[in-house]
Amino acid sequence: MIQGNVMSYEPKSMQKAIESENDQMDQKLLGIVDRQADNKRKEPQWHIKEFLLALSVELRVITREITRGWETEIRGIKIRLGMKMWWQKHMDWVLQEETQTLMS
Repeated sequence: MIQGNVMSYEPKSMQKAIESENDQMDQKLLGIVDRQADNKRKEPQWHIKEFLLALSVELRVITREITRGWETEIRGIKIRLGMKMWWQKHMDWVLQEETQTLMS
């Protein structure tokens, strides 16, 4: 498969052939340098996206742990505390308390 620009050229001397090849190689190298410069300009954006993704995952883990709640038993009374987070226009934290007595 042929990639890039293709041109037909019949040089009159070996010097002209070498100059033509050097010009083509210079064009190719300039294209590579331009692409690398574009990639360097985009690099900070990738770091921001990676940070936001990591933050999102961390917040999900924290939310899951909070939603799971805390449960203990004191003198036969089971106490469960849990917090749930809902996202609408803002975050509301709701504390739910449930107490149960064990049947003896």
